[in-house]
Amino acid sequence: MEFHKMDISILSSYVGMWSWRVKRHFKPSVFNKLSEKTLQKYADTFDISVGHLKDITKHGN
Repeated sequence: MEFHKMDISILSSYVGMWSWRVKRHFKPSVFNKLSEKTLQKYADTFDISVGHLKDITKHGN
């Protein structure tokens, strides 16, 4: 999100979800249970693969 200069409200509008849901997805316990469809929405928004989305390393490392 920092790389793309987004906040929660902008990200939620791109993925088509309520802000509270997107904020909830920041919790590792919730994120790890997301469906492939939801993960794909996030990956498409950031123009990355789902595998890259699941990788916890910072951009550029």
